[in-house]
Amino acid sequence: MKKLHIILLLVLIFAVIGFFFLQANSFSFALVRAGLNPGDVETIEHSYDSVMKEFKVIKTSSKKHEIVLALVAKDSIGFWKVRNAREASPIRPNLVGIAWMRSAGAKRFTHTENAIFENEWHYAYYGTNAVKLIEFLPGQIPDNVAVNIRKAGRKFWIHLISFSEPDVISNINIEALLKENKCIPAE
Repeated sequence: MKKLHIILLLVLIFAVIGFFFLQANSFSFALVRAGLNPGDVETIEHSYDSVMKEFKVIKTSSKKHEIVLALVAKDSIGFWKVRNAREASPIRPNLVGIAWMRSAGAKRFTHTENAIFENEWHYAYYGTNAVKLIEFLPGQIPDNVAVNIRKAGRKFWIHLISFSEPDVISNINIEALLKENKCIPAE
């Protein structure tokens, strides 16, 4: 009887250690399961959604594509999963975009009226062919759209955020604007 208790205790200890090992390495495992390279990860955005679940937007690669943007989210027990991935296409090999939405809350004047629920709309672009500083001219980006630009050498990251209707931000043609401003080659 004592042997059985010791064996069960050892099995339980190894199960707990195994669970924590898998949880600690679940980010890399999620990327491998999705066919992405866990050794080539650049975190672009790291935040929490409206229900406080952690997520990351990353730049990575795969066997077929040099640039892949992925939205990776942590579930309620702490395991990461790739929710969405976008890769470079033959038409646009140097520019990849990805989009996501977050709840931004509700607004109302009094507690008796119906609330108006708002969302944050995010579009992000990663490119590798900048030839100069990334800039937009007045009027090129619609009102109520925030722009965050990061650039290092030829690589750049553009993050657009809007609280208006989704078509406002989805109708922005970033590639055309970058070519018009001579920030990337017109090819």
